[in-house]
Amino acid sequence: MRSRGLSVSALIFIGSLSIFVAFFMVFLVVNFEKSDDGNDEVPYASITVKEEPDKEGQVEPSPSNDDAIVNYASTEWTTHGGDYYNRRYSMLNQITTENIVDLKPTWVSSLGSGAENKYSGEATPIVVEGIMYIATGANDIFAIDAKTGEQIWAYTPEIPQEMDTVCCGWTTRGFA
Repeated sequence: MRSRGLSVSALIFIGSLSIFVAFFMVFLVVNFEKSDDGNDEVPYASITVKEEPDKEGQVEPSPSNDDAIVNYASTEWTTHGGDYYNRRYSMLNQITTENIVDLKPTWVSSLGSGAENKYSGEATPIVVEGIMYIATGANDIFAIDAKTGEQIWAYTPEIPQEMDTVCCGWTTRGFA
């Protein structure tokens, strides 16, 4: 009658494989620690990326620079969510818990784009130097004066309307 356990050669193979994996992991850890010598270069695959300092020697805030201080959005809303961390918070303080009940819209706009069921707009507007840039679900782009709501310009790309999608319709997530 045969034993149901693993054969000696199978046990030797598994043990050897375990030792090989352990040595390989030690090799990776040692090489990773050698590459982390405190410089500003970030190894990625076989490419080395180095942040370029600005004129004052400071590195511009960016999602790839964890040490950079990224301020909350203030008068500008230049990227999706207001800042590189997508915090959707503004430092403006004109609206308070006391005066929020007095707020009224100053303008409303109907862009006339992307209202059909096949479109889905999933972007926050971008505001730069008082101009609000909006991308609709139909991929039309509008520049609007943020104070008055007056349309400054519009761009309609030449996308064939007979294009179909697999799932959920056309989607745009803005252009920031």
